[in-house]
Amino acid sequence: MSRPLSLKQAGQAHGERLNRLLDRGGAARLKKLYDQAEAELQAKLSKAIGRGAAPLTIAQHRAMLLQVKQGMIDIANRLGAELGKATQDTQRDAMHGLIGDMRGVEKHTSGRDTIVPVEEASRFAGVVDRKKTSLLALNKRSMQAWGKHAVGKMEQQLALSLATNETGHEAIDRILKAVDMEWWRAERIARTEQAWAYNATQLDAVKSMQQDFPDMMMRWCELVDDWTLTKLDDRVGNDSVALHGQVAPAAGLFYFPKNPPLPVGDWFAGKSWAHPPNRPNDRAVLQPWRPHWGGFAWQIVNGRKVMVGGPPP
Repeated sequence: MSRPLSLKQAGQAHGERLNRLLDRGGAARLKKLYDQAEAELQAKLSKAIGRGAAPLTIAQHRAMLLQVKQGMIDIANRLGAELGKATQDTQRDAMHGLIGDMRGVEKHTSGRDTIVPVEEASRFAGVVDRKKTSLLALNKRSMQAWGKHAVGKMEQQLALSLATNETGHEAIDRILKAVDMEWWRAERIARTEQAWAYNATQLDAVKSMQQDFPDMMMRWCELVDDWTLTKLDDRVGNDSVALHGQVAPAAGLFYFPKNPPLPVGDWFAGKSWAHPPNRPNDRAVLQPWRPHWGGFAWQIVNGRKVMVGGPPP
C-alpha cells in the first residue's frame, strides 16, 4: 500500500534523497579512498628521498616527480572506478525513489493505489542500463582530466621546492598540501556527476512511463519551498529559486525565466537544459508530474511564466 504524498512532500523527499546520496554515498566513498591513496603516495615519496635533510637534489626531484605522476594517475583511476560504482547505486536509488514518489502522489490526488509498470524488473533494468555505459565513461574521463590537472599543480610545487632549496621532507609537505587542496575539485566532479546520473535516469524513466501515462511530464524541483520560494538551506542559489517548479514535456527543455525572483548572473540568461543539474554542485532533482496532480507548477509559454498547477493548499 502506498503512503499518500503531496507534490510538495514528494519533491522535498526527492531532494533529501539526492542529498544523502551525494553526502554519504559518492563523496564519502571517494574521500576515504582519496585519503588512503594520499597516504600511499606519501610513503613512496619518502622512500624516493631517503633520510637526508639536505636541500632537494635534481635526482631526488626527478624521482619525486615520477612518483607524483604515477601516484596521481593511480588516484584518478581509483576515483573513476569508485565513482562508477557509486553511479550505478545512484541510478537504482533514483528509480526506487521515483516509483515510490509517483505512487504516493497518485494516492494523494486520486485516493487509489497505482501500478507503476516501470517497476517491472526488465523495464527497471532497461532504464538503468540505457545510460550506464555512457555515465561510466564520463566518470572515467572526468577523473582522468582532473588527474592531469592535479599533476600540473604538483609539478609547480616541486619546482618551487627545488628553486628555494627546500629539503626533500619540506618538498613532500608542500606536495601533500597541494594534494589536500585538490580534493575539492575531485569532490565537485563526483557530486555533479552523481546528480547528472540521478536526473538522467529519472528522465529516461519518465520517457518510459509515457506509454502507460501519456500525460506524464517532468518537473524541476529544488530545495525550495513551494509557494513561498524560501530556500530550505544555505547552499541553495538564486538560480535554483528561479527554476523551481517548472514543468516540461519529457522530450522538451527547461528554460531559465526572463525575470527571475532573485538576482542572478548574466550567464543564466537564455539558457536551457534537458534536466538538472544546470551547474556544478547543483542539487536539483527531476520528478514526474501529471496535470491532475496540481501543486506548484509552471511553464514558459511565449516567453512568459504561466502557472499550470493548482492553487496553494
